[in-house]
Amino acid sequence: MSVIQASPGKRVSHRGSVATETWTARLRTLDEHPFFFDHPLDHLPAGLLIEGVTELVEHIATTTAVTTVDPRPTWRTRTVELDFGSFAEKDLPVEFTARALPGTPGGWRVSGRQRGRTVCDGRVYAAQAQPPRTPVLPAPRAAEDDAPRRAAMVAQELVHRHRPENVLLAGYRDHGLGGYSADLLSPPLGHHLRGRQGRGAELRSLTELVEGARQFVTLLGHEARRVAFDRRYVVASMKASTARAVRRAEPVRLWADTLPSVHGGDVRVRFSASGREVGEAGFSGYALSPAAYRRLRGTTGGDAR
Repeated sequence: MSVIQASPGKRVSHRGSVATETWTARLRTLDEHPFFFDHPLDHLPAGLLIEGVTELVEHIATTTAVTTVDPRPTWRTRTVELDFGSFAEKDLPVEFTARALPGTPGGWRVSGRQRGRTVCDGRVYAAQAQPPRTPVLPAPRAAEDDAPRRAAMVAQELVHRHRPENVLLAGYRDHGLGGYSADLLSPPLGHHLRGRQGRGAELRSLTELVEGARQFVTLLGHEARRVAFDRRYVVASMKASTARAVRRAEPVRLWADTLPSVHGGDVRVRFSASGREVGEAGFSGYALSPAAYRRLRGTTGGDAR
């Protein structure tokens, strides 16, 4: 299911002798979405905004890139850097804009706005999806696809997920001086994160890897830092990147060298696939008590800073 309402319209504006491509799209209203609204929220989650800007950029790159190959190559996001200046409210439309970065094929400056207020702003870089040359494991049968996953997954409350199909972590380990790790599970067939069509459908999206990293940071907070379950983590910024495409059949592990602070701050998670490091995700934000969160929402009009 697409998270943008329609194929974006392209318009070309001119500034001096430089032509700048600008695309726009509107975020769908997805209040009942079983993944993005897994549990009650009073705002639009950061994951939905990330999915929106990456989907827009991938649509642009796939449909406009010059190619003589048939079928047309699929482009996938390799890097996303976003600042979240304000909470995105559920009852207001979000308008996304993407502008091409001069001299950077696949690079776009992106933003999301609600009635003149910026809710996210940053850059997204996409590249043609080139699956790595790794052995292809046999796909599980549909009837058995979710049984091993459910048996291996961590407890839902540790990653703040109500629906078991949205839990992406298994095998949390404390390696002492070597840091911490967890295995990344694949969601079951039919899940939103497996809903992409075309030649890139067998690859894990960057959105999926970022969600796995978010769950890992949340898990570490509860398991190793004993962070109270009622604290709310407000994301101020994030950056994630992969050096190559990650095939769904590959074993993926998440690594953290240090624990997240009880009060938030900066935290970094590394991705390894088939035993080799392929990328990382970093978050900056605040872990707020219920009272602090209510004050933030009630006195700032939604500003996340």
